Amino acid sequence: MSVKKIICHALLGLAGIGTIVTMTSCSSSRSLEAFSGFEAEFYPPVGTPKNVTVLVLGGSDGGFPSRRAKLIADNGFPGLALAYFKTPNTPEYLDMIPLEYFDGPIEWLKNNAYTPGGKIVVIGESKGAELALLLASRKPEISGVVAFVPGAYVFQGIPKDYKSPRSSWSYKGEQLPFVPYDFRIFHQSFNVSFCKARYFFHHYGYEARLLFKHLECKVRLLFKHFGCDQNTTNQQKQHDCQWNF
Repeated sequence: MSVKKIICHALLGLAGIGTIVTMTSCSSSRSLEAFSGFEAEFYPPVGTPKNVTVLVLGGSDGGFPSRRAKLIADNGFPGLALAYFKTPNTPEYLDMIPLEYFDGPIEWLKNNAYTPGGKIVVIGESKGAELALLLASRKPEISGVVAFVPGAYVFQGIPKDYKSPRSSWSYKGEQLPFVPYDFRIFHQSFNVSFCKARYFFHHYGYEARLLFKHLECKVRLLFKHFGCDQNTTNQQKQHDCQWNF
């Protein structure tokens, strides 16, 4: 199944909409609306809006995840492409990003003109998936999450200088517990380094884990599974699963 269809089916499922449609690419254009306190691009829905608004989060590339938000809007879901680093008015690096920054976008989504009072679904990929799950564990306003290749932990940020590792995220000025990178294993094959990293992660214990038990929403996880046998490095399987909390 294509990524377009996966996104559409996931959104429809999380929204509780039974009708399955085909993801199309139409003519959604960015709204010129200005935002206070956060940087975002809003894409109004094409056609009759569904009762779901989507917060779209990019990954470690930074900037605006415009393409995915436009795709979502083309299919009837209002999409807010949120930037949280690497834009003129956001931090340059993904390092100690305040979770308070995301209060404004979520409040705006709750009161937007297209789906006021509707459900809010967050879509993220990689670091954006980590953030999506983190926000959903702390904000009951979020009704669902679509997470592409997420992790089960909060990881170290991606700063300019790696000498003093810090968390990707902060709250009230304090960094969230995190798993630092172990560069000693990065030179090995992905399969071997991934398996060693599992034990490395466990060393940092419970605090750095994304606490899924705090989620009170539907979650759609999309990820690749890699076998831990050194001789099966090409053995990959796409997984698509939905968890209801």
